[in-house]
Amino acid sequence: MTTSILPSKFERGDLTTWLREYDACAEANEWDAAAKIKKLPAFLRGEAASHFYSLNQDSRKTYADATKALKEAICPPACKEVLYAEFEARLLTPGEDPAVYKWELEQILTKAESNIDTRAKTALLTRHFMKGLPKNIRLKLLESDPTPDLPKMVSFVQRYRAIQDYTDRDSDIRSAGVASEKSGNDMASLVALVSDIAVRQKNLEEKLSKTERDRKPELTQNRSNKKCFVCRRMGHIARDCWYNDQRQNQSQTTDYSNRCYQCQGYGHFAKDCANYLNSKRAIR
Repeated sequence: MTTSILPSKFERGDLTTWLREYDACAEANEWDAAAKIKKLPAFLRGEAASHFYSLNQDSRKTYADATKALKEAICPPACKEVLYAEFEARLLTPGEDPAVYKWELEQILTKAESNIDTRAKTALLTRHFMKGLPKNIRLKLLESDPTPDLPKMVSFVQRYRAIQDYTDRDSDIRSAGVASEKSGNDMASLVALVSDIAVRQKNLEEKLSKTERDRKPELTQNRSNKKCFVCRRMGHIARDCWYNDQRQNQSQTTDYSNRCYQCQGYGHFAKDCANYLNSKRAIR
């Protein structure tokens, strides 16, 4: 007993693709045309089954007539116009694989015209594939081969895209290298500037230190002839006078709040005035 290979159920979608599956199963099961038309309704569901049973008897006599009428019923002329408009509007997008682009064009065309012969289908696909390419790629393609077929066009676009991507990456790497080199040059200039400033600062400090050392003997020599107006001594000036510092210290420690009216001094009262007491003892 042999096991039959059955196709999947069909309700809506791509009828042409499903019919290929149905034909493959029929061939594996050795169904003839009469068996195929007889078994076909059993695998249709929903809208597809409704379309099949709405066909007239003449359209359902043979398998070829039934499938043709079913395709026209499922994809009416209005639907074909929409699909053809979609086919014409489909272009190769940036970064898209040209093989995928070709496959999608083929699927749209098959849905729009399922009964189209292979030669006409290939011609339409070739024409629109060329039309959907960017202008720069299309010109390069025609320069390399004025009459390319569809496989050659797909291969050329793939190679062109690969070369373009490599060139773009190489350009980015070079740009990054130039930017890095410029940044390195800027850093080197900055380091050189900082080093120059440090050297100048060091030279200036040495010059100031030398100037100060050179002036010290001169100041000492000049002050040896100076006379202090505080202590009336030679060899220094008033601001360096130790006697002046001593007087300032005494003035800071003297209490000016207590003044003696006997000796007119500060820091004690008249009753405690030593000068007054001594003068009284002398009188006695």
